[in-house]
Amino acid sequence: MPLVKAMICEGNNNKMELQFFFRMPKFPMVGNIEGHFIGARNARELSCKLAEIQLNEEESYDLVDFTGEGWSLYAPEMFISPLTIKKCWTKLEIITLFNERKNVELGEGRVYSVKSMSSKRIGKIISDLVEMS
Repeated sequence: MPLVKAMICEGNNNKMELQFFFRMPKFPMVGNIEGHFIGARNARELSCKLAEIQLNEEESYDLVDFTGEGWSLYAPEMFISPLTIKKCWTKLEIITLFNERKNVELGEGRVYSVKSMSSKRIGKIISDLVEMS
């Protein structure tokens, strides 16, 4: 597979190398990793947040980029790819990822309102959720 970019995060005694295959996602990006919501403004921030989470080596995890496109994080190899089963995410599905997170302390326990969802672009919703995370 063609490697597009690799990001290395070093901190808190953790070192994480995250690779992107085929192409880069459009940031910001959100996802649900082991029930924990994560949001990142760029690849380095995503790499650092993933370094803090205990990943199941036999799992792949769903991520969503700024355009609402689905991506997969493959834990054993630590790479992100656009080859995923769920390609398109709805606004409600993305909001539900945030509202049903295990790490409720993230965002000070707030939930993202589904009211006036139709008037907001998917990118705006993702940006708001990253700011709340």
